[in-house]
Amino acid sequence: MARRMMRCWLQKAWFQPFSMLRRRSFWWTRENFALYGLAKKAILIHGSNTYLFRWAGDRAMNTLAAMLRSEGLKAENEGVAIVALNVSPDQLQSCLHALLKDGPPDTLELARSVANKACEKYDLFLTDELLSADYAASKLDPEEAFNTIRRLIKTYEDGACQ
Repeated sequence: MARRMMRCWLQKAWFQPFSMLRRRSFWWTRENFALYGLAKKAILIHGSNTYLFRWAGDRAMNTLAAMLRSEGLKAENEGVAIVALNVSPDQLQSCLHALLKDGPPDTLELARSVANKACEKYDLFLTDELLSADYAASKLDPEEAFNTIRRLIKTYEDGACQ
C-alpha cells in the first residue's frame, strides 16, 4: 500500500514533503520517476540487468523475486524494484507468463527454496523446516504476488506498459 501511495505522490504535482531534506530528496525522486517514465513503464533496462517496478509491498516483492528465482532467473528484491540479473526484458516477460500459467505457488515450497531465511535474532537456532515455515508466514504473500503478475501481464496486453 505504501509503495502504491508513493507512486501516486510521484505522479501528482501538489504533494509537498514537510522538511527541506525530504523536499530535495522527493523532487530528485520525482524527476527520475518522470525521466524514466515509470508512470507508464514497469520494466527498465540498465546494462545487462532488467528492473521490474511493481509498486507492491515487501511480502509481494519478496515472493515475486523468489518465484522468478524458482524459474531459474537470478532475481533480487531491491525494495521498490526487482532486479533480474543478466536477463533481457523478453526473457523476463516469458518467465512472468509461465508463472501466471502455473498459478500461485505453494508458500512453504517457495520458502524452502530461499537461500537466506534467517531474519530475526534467534533464527540461527531453528531447524530449516521451522525456519521455512516462519519465513513463509512472515515474509511471503503468494496471492498478492500472483495478482501483481496478473496486473502486469494485463497492462502489457492492453499496450499501456512498455
